[in-house]
Amino acid sequence: MSSNRLKNARYAKGMSAKSLSAKLGGKVSAREISRCELDGSVLDGEKMSLLANALDVPLAYLLDYGEFSVYQKNFRKKSSFGKRAEARVDIDATVALQKYVDVESMLGIASGDWNKPDMDLCLGLNSPQDAEEVAVELRRHWRLGSDPIRSMSAAIEREGVKLIALHLPDNIDGVSARARPPDVEAIIINADKPGERQRFTIAHELGHQFLCIGDCVDEKLCNWFAGAFLMPKDMALYEIGERRARIDFPELFALKDLFGMSAQAIAYRCRDLGIISQSVFRSLMKQVNARGWRKSEPNPLPPESPERFKRLCWRALDEGLITESRAAELLDMSVRRLHQETVESE
Repeated sequence: MSSNRLKNARYAKGMSAKSLSAKLGGKVSAREISRCELDGSVLDGEKMSLLANALDVPLAYLLDYGEFSVYQKNFRKKSSFGKRAEARVDIDATVALQKYVDVESMLGIASGDWNKPDMDLCLGLNSPQDAEEVAVELRRHWRLGSDPIRSMSAAIEREGVKLIALHLPDNIDGVSARARPPDVEAIIINADKPGERQRFTIAHELGHQFLCIGDCVDEKLCNWFAGAFLMPKDMALYEIGERRARIDFPELFALKDLFGMSAQAIAYRCRDLGIISQSVFRSLMKQVNARGWRKSEPNPLPPESPERFKRLCWRALDEGLITESRAAELLDMSVRRLHQETVESE
């Protein structure tokens, strides 16, 4: 057992070794817990199960995952959040990514392979124009053209990027992550956010993680990259025009359906491209604030639906590589629900 796993799970719950022992009615002593955290000792099966249940983590998280860990995370969040919340996200991300890697391993798929451009996109990346060019290059490399991307999930999963939807704290939109071994690149989105927020988060995290932007630039450049990736300049100028004296929300919401971005993000993009002036942009943002749309605007888009992991689980089941109970565990559903989905698909 990794000694850090138990400690991290206990920290996420805000419990000391003593309080955890007390919650278990003394069935596992504080000394035993501390020894596990110190040297990775494993207790008997019953005690390990008690610990896992009390800490709300799968038993496999404490026992089976070896040295696999999420070693780098970039959070897209609205405000700061506590270390305990970060520890919980780390646990959930580790569990989800390890499941993904396990299934790929069963099927003989190399988890570390993804279609990254050969060029070093970090060099000289320090301006909005650089971010714009990087977005164009990634679209070219992935053969996306300049048309709107109908499904961001399908677009990035096709290129080998791991995409996972989790129920994250409300102030976290998503996380880009790296895990090992093997080296895995992933994006985690908040399953409870509307589709336009999820799509922008995926594009934003692409800027952070997969184009080597990381700590080289600030969040504004990642946002610029996201806008350029979702709404390429030539398509924006074609659909909206090169210069507009005015643009109103009925048109912005129609463009929202086209590009899969929030009306606010489209307004920012129009300003950045010089389609609208700063004064027109300010007027739009005043209306957003007055109507209470800053956090939630009308006409939300359907959420993104990562499908690749599900398909791999069904494939492993169909090929006899896993049992129904294991498939249900991987898909986080009951065996009964698994049977229902099998019948519904027939």
